[in-house]
Order: sequence, then C-alpha cells, then structure tokens
Amino acid sequence: LNLPVNAVGKINGTANLSGRWDNPKVQGQFNVVEGILNRAKIQQATTQFDYDNARLAFNGLATIGSPEPITVKGTVPYALPFSAVKPKSNQVDIAMSVKDQGLALANLFTDQVAWVDGKGQLNLQVTGTVDRPLMKGALAFQNATLRSPSLTEPLTQVNTSIRFDSDRLTVESLTGRYNQGQLTAAGNLPIFDNTLQLSNPLSVNLNNTAFNLKGLYRGQAS
Repeated sequence: LNLPVNAVGKINGTANLSGRWDNPKVQGQFNVVEGILNRAKIQQATTQFDYDNARLAFNGLATIGSPEPITVKGTVPYALPFSAVKPKSNQVDIAMSVKDQGLALANLFTDQVAWVDGKGQLNLQVTGTVDRPLMKGALAFQNATLRSPSLTEPLTQVNTSIRFDSDRLTVESLTGRYNQGQLTAAGNLPIFDNTLQLSNPLSVNLNNTAFNLKGLYRGQAS
C-alpha cells in the first residue's frame, strides 16, 4: 500500500469470502498489533468490514499515542479491478469522532500546528460523493494549547466553536492568548474550493500582541 504516512506493525484478521469471483462478498475484521504510526504507538486498532456489490462498509476504533479513542464508521463505493459489478452510487457516508488528547492525532499528519493539551471534541460526518464530498459537524476547544513552528510562543487559552457546513467552515467564535495579547476570530473559510464566494469571510483580530514569526515578521499587532 502507498500510504501518506509511515506505518509499521502486524495485522491479524479473519474474513469470510462468498459470492462469485467477479462479484465477491467479504465479511471480517482485523486488528493491528505492535503498530507504530509516524513514530506514535498504536495501542489499539480494530476494524470490522463488509464488502458487497462494490461497496465497502466499515466500523473501526483506534487508540494512537493517547488514551482517547478515535471512532470511524462509514460506507464508500469501491469496485475491485476484476469486478463485473459497479457501485450503484458514488455516495459516501463516513462519521468520525475524537476528543481531548485524541486530537493530538492531527500532529501525525501536519507539522504546521500541534495540539499540546486542553479539552476538545470533533464530530464530523462526510457525505456527498468521492469527487465532491460534503462535511457536516462541529469542532470545539476549551482552554487548549497549540504550537506552531512559525511562532516562538504557544497559543494558549484557546476556545473555539466551529461548524463544518458542507463546503465551508463557520468559525462562530475563536479566542486565545499569544505572548500576553488577545486573539479573536470569526467568519467563514472554504474547505475545498478556494474560489468559493463567502458573504462573511474569516476575520482575525489581534489586541496588543507582540508577534515573532520566525524569519518573517517581528513586531506589535493591535
């Protein structure tokens, strides 16, 4: 598999195969043992799956680098290369939930922003099609601390209320402190299409904040 992450470990699983060779049906489960994902230990990773008529349904739970589990379940279209059957639709339906230290999973996939600590909750549902996904859900932080390699100091006391509204993010409120100053933000951001016209684009306000963006800017913002 050509994965966008570094993953090692052992996979144990069972599967029941039935149907025709050009339209197989497979039910089973697998779990990862002694696994590592981008240098983070996989404490637990278990998935049940059902493949039928070129559609894959799955229900999984994983604990990676923190005590808080990540749950993912859904159904996606997928035709095997030799299959005579095509998916009846291109619709996807995926739900994911993670909270608190489980949000540190994002640190494994990006080096631009790192979760340090605090309380948080992400509930996300992806529908639509493979080519045009739509997102619904909410993200909230309570007194969180974030770090970025572009900033010399962490962003602290971060509190947010963010909605995923199909093709855009709606930041209902975002507050935090940086270097003894106050940061607030509200508005909308496109998720996939940067040309999307928004009536209320994201606005960020800085109050009495001394910024030091490594190699880019040093000074006061207000």
